[in-house]
Amino acid sequence: MRSRLTSMQAIGMGNDKMDDSLIFMIYADSTGKNVTISPRLSYGHVEPSYDSSITVSAQPGTGISNGNYTANIICSNCRKWNGGSIDPNNTQAKFIFAAGPDGNLNTNSLTAGIKRHASYGAFTMDLTKAVGVRGIPVPATADTTGTVQT
Repeated sequence: MRSRLTSMQAIGMGNDKMDDSLIFMIYADSTGKNVTISPRLSYGHVEPSYDSSITVSAQPGTGISNGNYTANIICSNCRKWNGGSIDPNNTQAKFIFAAGPDGNLNTNSLTAGIKRHASYGAFTMDLTKAVGVRGIPVPATADTTGTVQT
């Protein structure tokens, strides 16, 4: 996940709406120089709740630089969760995203309360095209083949 952000960003998988989605929330840590990555589950249109059974580990390149937030993560226990799942063979997997509002959380808390997002949307992705050599793709070679924003 790579974007310019003013406070919080989230990407959810397994659905084209919040209900039953696994959501990765990304916001500035207490130093304002790195990011906090909080895996959360969403049940309906309420603030998603942190789920400690989903493990994420930040990989090289994760951080904040010139106002750009980058989260390169490896996730364990992410293919199935209470209320949903994701299939790596799905050619039209559903995802959601949200960003904002302005301001910074600046916290290391995985359970930090958040404000309602300023923008949001949905997209589908052909997960059969998201396979290859293990690791984080280099942005210069990454593309959006197999992705459709709705």
